[in-house]
Amino acid sequence: MHVLRLLLCLCVLSIAGSIAAQQSACTLPEPQYKINKPNIFTEEQEQWLGDEQADQLESEYYLLPEQDSAEVTRIGRKLLDQLPSTAIHFKFRVYLSGEANAFSTAGGYVYVSSKMITDARSEDEVAAVLSHEIGHIYTHAVAITFTREFKALMKVDSFADRKDLADKMQLLINAPWKPKAGQDEGDAEKDETLADLVGLYAMTRAGYAPAAFAENLDRISDNQGRSVSFFRALAGEDTEMIVRVRTARKVANSLSAACKSEKPSSSSSFVDFQSKLRGDGFKWQVPATSGLKSFLLQPAMRPALDEVRFSPDGNYILAQEQSAVHILSRSPLKYLFTIDAEGAKTAHFSPDSSRVTIQFPAMRVETWNIASRQRESAHELIDYKGCPVNSLSPDGRTFICVRESESGIGLTFIDVDSEKAYYDNKKWDEYPPIWERIKILFSPDGRTMLLVAGHKAMSYDLDHRTSIDLHGAFDFNSTLISFVGTNKLAYECGPSEKQQSGGYLDPVCVANFPSGARIARFMVGDVWMENVTRGDNILLGPYGNHAAALFDPMTSKPSIGFPSSAVDVYDKVFAGETASGQIALKTIENDTVGKADIPIRPLSPIASGGFSEDGQFLAYSHSSRGSVWDLNQQTQVALVRPFTGLSMDDQNRMLLRFKNSQGKDGVNAVFDLKTKRSTEGAKYDKDDYMAGGVLVHVVGLEKGIHGTGWNVEMHVLNPVTGAELWARKFPHNMPSVYGGSGGTLLMVTDLLSETGSYEEGHNAAKLVKTSDVMKEWVQRGLLIEIVNARTGEIQRVIHTPTRPASDDDRWTALYGDYLAVHGNVNNTVVYRVSDGARTVAFYGRVLAGDGKMGLLAVNNRDQEVIVYNAATGAEVSRVTVDHLPRAARFIPDTNTLLVLTATQRVYSIPLADAKTMTAESRE
Repeated sequence: MHVLRLLLCLCVLSIAGSIAAQQSACTLPEPQYKINKPNIFTEEQEQWLGDEQADQLESEYYLLPEQDSAEVTRIGRKLLDQLPSTAIHFKFRVYLSGEANAFSTAGGYVYVSSKMITDARSEDEVAAVLSHEIGHIYTHAVAITFTREFKALMKVDSFADRKDLADKMQLLINAPWKPKAGQDEGDAEKDETLADLVGLYAMTRAGYAPAAFAENLDRISDNQGRSVSFFRALAGEDTEMIVRVRTARKVANSLSAACKSEKPSSSSSFVDFQSKLRGDGFKWQVPATSGLKSFLLQPAMRPALDEVRFSPDGNYILAQEQSAVHILSRSPLKYLFTIDAEGAKTAHFSPDSSRVTIQFPAMRVETWNIASRQRESAHELIDYKGCPVNSLSPDGRTFICVRESESGIGLTFIDVDSEKAYYDNKKWDEYPPIWERIKILFSPDGRTMLLVAGHKAMSYDLDHRTSIDLHGAFDFNSTLISFVGTNKLAYECGPSEKQQSGGYLDPVCVANFPSGARIARFMVGDVWMENVTRGDNILLGPYGNHAAALFDPMTSKPSIGFPSSAVDVYDKVFAGETASGQIALKTIENDTVGKADIPIRPLSPIASGGFSEDGQFLAYSHSSRGSVWDLNQQTQVALVRPFTGLSMDDQNRMLLRFKNSQGKDGVNAVFDLKTKRSTEGAKYDKDDYMAGGVLVHVVGLEKGIHGTGWNVEMHVLNPVTGAELWARKFPHNMPSVYGGSGGTLLMVTDLLSETGSYEEGHNAAKLVKTSDVMKEWVQRGLLIEIVNARTGEIQRVIHTPTRPASDDDRWTALYGDYLAVHGNVNNTVVYRVSDGARTVAFYGRVLAGDGKMGLLAVNNRDQEVIVYNAATGAEVSRVTVDHLPRAARFIPDTNTLLVLTATQRVYSIPLADAKTMTAESRE
């Protein structure tokens, strides 16, 4: 901010405050609601704009159900009662997040994070946050932003109706950026200040303490009470947040005694709401639409385990998967209880083996007592500076946070019980962080922490909270590090060595810890490495066809291979996941000690699978196992090892691509669902992948480069016989390849890439430009070649404006004559292949499509399934299922849509009027 603008802004606000101070009672001058910038939206159109934004954004967040957000709505309504009436319909929602944040869109949508609420010192602070977001909506800030972008990028200054606005919103996503569409920095600061003033006005009139506004802003911005000096402003430092805090304080302090007499407090309903959020007292799923026909898969498939660990005393076993942590006793091997832990990071036993500590992504820490099987504590930690690399000590007392600071890498230790930092080093390392090279690990007994960031390292005694001197003895240059027992360390200690086969091996040293005296050295390939709970061996993998192997670092020899990487060793006994998903306890000599079942939980994301064409069969695989069910008989046809590719024909034969697993070689196989017999197909190559019913094999043509995406030859093979069907060379970048319907491949590349430019120029006769490609736009979209998978013949080349992004999430799918192109902002556009017409655009991902029926099934919000008419864009059906959809398929013979959810429930959704129903008739 320029110095003159800064001083002028403070002067104007000070005058406004002095006027208020002259009032004998709490009568406030009404703030300015209008930003003097062009706005092409009426309030009704602004509501439509907000509805579109909600459709686009809400799939990115885990939203608390509306009925459970009633307390936030109550506070929001209390604030709205102090402001002029409006036609905008406000909605207040809570979303799960580790950041103390809130945001708003047009149309009255206000979102506040769960962490913002749990961190609030009073109800007044939440009111302050909501009032600021309400201020943005009342000043029409979002509509003004879109006005500027529509005018600058698309020359749009009006909308005919709601459908017209929605269409133009979708087109705007791919419009090339122009500098004049951006907002001036000074205007952005003014908008924030104006929203603050509206917010302060609303919350003060509502009876909330105005001082809470600045207090909350100061804390969550990590401002720490800093003020703006003339010299800081003159130096051009980023003072925007400091200005906002100071301005809020000045306005609050200048109010009359009657206005600022309120002290921050909390109603009993807010305290209860905050307590329920802290205690995880809400169910985040919503009920399914009533009346839907469904059934559960029998038998259910067990989830894939991510981790199996012994307790330090060896008496308990922990089995962790995506949504839960299961606790078992070791002697006898028996299931004890389950802890709900959706998305949790690695759980630990405490060093004394009496408790389990769990770290959740949102910096939530829970401690569970094994004897009582109850949660002892739940802490909502917060870090206002950002904490991209973090970990929780096994005793649950210390939270380690590594962040980027002005000087390089900052390091903070937070005491979990007090929820306050007790160590904060802003200059722990002066070099810019390379996040993937930062590793935090703990000794098997849970008492020592080692932090490695590139060549910098520190060790820490967690019991006494003191540093351990490493004497500079270790020269770390990789994240391949593991404790060996409690007093040795294995770590990569030199440059890679190239082998005659073309691969590379890395040297790993074994040294005493913490002295660093080297005692052994061995070589490994591309593997992961970690300690066992007790013993002087380590686990590494993959090893041959085994997911993991027990390795003696002193002799450089493996002793036993394991079918799953979810395994741990305690002396001469190991615990691991069986092929069927049980927990097995065995001796190293492979004598079975016992097996135990764990509860069925929601399915982890699908690796490969789907329904058969007639809907009778379902195949599903995650990372640990696969299963095939006969849905008519509601029985399991086969339990198989995990597969990464699947293709079904109209004769109910499945082509499966089994990966190297469970001690077996990878194989391509044909499984006949009628006879239940399997025959081996084409020779297996781990670099092949299946798409469109064929095998794709890519070979690097440049010497010394294999598997590259540049200068390659693509070979397409018959997956049953292994015979080559056709081949193509790509001298430049290799396209992405997807399977399409009707035995096709979709070859997708950027238009401006060398391959994109070449293919577009050499296939002009088959090129179809989509109807939303505008001549004046810089062509940075996609080129999509539709290719016959068996012959390699190019059938169509489609040119779309779908733009790239730094984290590119674009992909395509073909359903008959309809091509669905998913973009980078949760947007999907559907084109008619025959003429390139853009038939429908929506937010969300396509779950399934059928070209003959002309229907698409789409998932946007977590439990939502929407069916669209691909030709007209009409919404045919919208239902809510009980959990996340994992697979779907249209069954034309019965006019139904089958949907499998994570709970292993199959829904059969009728679509009797799918071809004729329009959006208007549905309403």
